[in-house]
Amino acid sequence: MAKYGIVPAYAMPDTVSAGDSDAMNEHLATLLRRMTLRLRAAVADGEDPEPLRVAALEQVHRMLCIHLGTPPSEFVWQYRDKNKEFHRIGTLTPLEFAQRYVTGVEEFVVLAHDPRPEITVNTRYGMDRSDVMVGAPVQDHVTAGLDVMKAAAIAAIQDGEPVWFACDVAKQRDKNTGIWDAGLHDYEGLYGVDLSMTKAERLVARESALTHAMCLTGVDLVDGVPQRWRVENSWGDKLGEKGFHTMSDSWFDEYVFEVVVRASRLPDKVRAALGTEPVMLPSWDPMA
Repeated sequence: MAKYGIVPAYAMPDTVSAGDSDAMNEHLATLLRRMTLRLRAAVADGEDPEPLRVAALEQVHRMLCIHLGTPPSEFVWQYRDKNKEFHRIGTLTPLEFAQRYVTGVEEFVVLAHDPRPEITVNTRYGMDRSDVMVGAPVQDHVTAGLDVMKAAAIAAIQDGEPVWFACDVAKQRDKNTGIWDAGLHDYEGLYGVDLSMTKAERLVARESALTHAMCLTGVDLVDGVPQRWRVENSWGDKLGEKGFHTMSDSWFDEYVFEVVVRASRLPDKVRAALGTEPVMLPSWDPMA
């Protein structure tokens, strides 16, 4: 966003692929694998790989524009405020819009729940080769307990802020009704075999991974303890309750791995890790 900017939804409406990206992702992966083979061959033959790299990025851009539309270079920014008064600001570029209206992004940090025994809590970890955009820093997170993650998420929701989170979306869900619960499907009872693994074991075995991101927009509390969470997804309004879903707290425990919250909502022991040098994880790490 700091490099390219952002636009309001009306300036670049969602396409079908924005809500169902399977075909786009499949064909992008094919293109990238194909171009990777050609880049390797060029280097092995002593050729300059730069023309191939540029051509590959041009083709990636073309495919993305076909699926998602071409981002506007400028747009007219106009809106009605909460009092229904109309405002026309004029023509802005995406970068101008971001610089003017999207502020305080640096206040947000990524908290991660990684229960593997070799991972320490309240520690900053970085991901090798995760700088997926030229000039961008590597992706990082600070590890925390589930209690810290939930407390920060609850505080944000109570202040009217949605909370971005990353999870293993396909586990124990009913996609059409929009329900996630750790005990939703009794596969062990069906097969008569033991399928149990801990969250840490699922990560190590690649049974679990960070496959999708959504937003927490509400929480049901009983005596301050979360029972279920309201989730806003990006799969359209035909699934769940007009695009909103229900996630039990048990599912949060087992399949939520990251949340993004303001650093100011965190305990001192967690904030202290933010200023430390990150422990680097290899690019093939399950949390990378």
